Amino acid sequence: MQVIGNEGAGHGSAVGSLVLVPTIRDAVSIPIIAAGGFGDGRGLVAALALGAGAVAMGTRFATAAESPLHPATLQRVLEK
Repeated sequence: MQVIGNEGAGHGSAVGSLVLVPTIRDAVSIPIIAAGGFGDGRGLVAALALGAGAVAMGTRFATAAESPLHPATLQRVLEK
């Protein structure tokens, strides 16, 4: 189950990931993938400590060579 906090590039809920992940962890027994605001190893460790089994990082990898972003969008991301 993917749990997306409000840090998730506008795709998440009204609740932050660090509150949402342990709340959902207490409510379900299936694996949780945390998303929203996780962009490095520290965030991964925090998510794992809160009960997630993994994290999804979208924006973090937007500029990777393998990214399917349109070249114009890629350029806009790089300019930010």
